[in-house]
Amino acid sequence: MVTATAVVIALTALAQALGPRLSGLLAPFPVTGAVLSIFTHRLEGDHAVVRLIRGMGLASFTFAAFFLVLAELLDRQGTTAAFGVAIAVAAVMHGVLLTGPSTRPTRSRWGR
Repeated sequence: MVTATAVVIALTALAQALGPRLSGLLAPFPVTGAVLSIFTHRLEGDHAVVRLIRGMGLASFTFAAFFLVLAELLDRQGTTAAFGVAIAVAAVMHGVLLTGPSTRPTRSRWGR
């Protein structure tokens, strides 16, 4: 929690230099990743954290696609249409990413 708080404070301090778009883009990833990783490790162990990080890395592409489509369409198409298309694009992209080749190793390097 201390690390996540430090990241938020640092991003807030740098927000004027980074600008609203970049600071807004950077804020959710380290904070969410740090908090979820700590709690997952504490409750489920190291293997669960590895799965969590892999899943977050994969999902970040879908997250970015959703907001890219939303940013492009919101002014031109209206709220309902923009969100509908963004959700559809995110769902299709996530499905494609999930059916792609797996990068999961057959055994961990610790032999478990």
